[in-house]
Amino acid sequence: LTAMLACIFHFFGATIYHLWLGGKVEYEQVIMDLFLVYFLQLVFWVTCSHILISTNRHHTLSKILLAASALTIVLALVGGRYFGLQGVIIGMIAGDLILPFWCVPYLLSRYQTRFSLPFFLKETAPVIVGVTSIVFLPWLAPITFLLLLSWWIASLLPIATLERS
Repeated sequence: LTAMLACIFHFFGATIYHLWLGGKVEYEQVIMDLFLVYFLQLVFWVTCSHILISTNRHHTLSKILLAASALTIVLALVGGRYFGLQGVIIGMIAGDLILPFWCVPYLLSRYQTRFSLPFFLKETAPVIVGVTSIVFLPWLAPITFLLLLSWWIASLLPIATLERS
């Protein structure tokens, strides 16, 4: 779902932005795309953290997120000073990629072995391939969007059958 939203905002972000702000603030595609990268990676590790939090496995997670927040603030400040708003967002992305992006899934895999590296690769491969194809071959966007939508719906089917039983 996150990848589908990112695709929508990549292509229709300017229109949404204009409707929302009435054209009072200039739209910048690069800024939108950087925020979409941040959004994609943030949803990944935050989703993993929710499982840890809901099972009271948040002590180590809290330490990691505190360190990551401090690192992100420093990187965003440095990035902003030298590269403006783009540098702030790149600093935010880098701060999350350095610690929580890989460390939170690792903690989750230590708690529950079914969340292993092969599991994460299998689950993220369609998103990575889909988003990459849209970036390099924009004409594939409608096909990619439909494939991601069908993949997402298919992932909901096991949940629906569990609820019936």
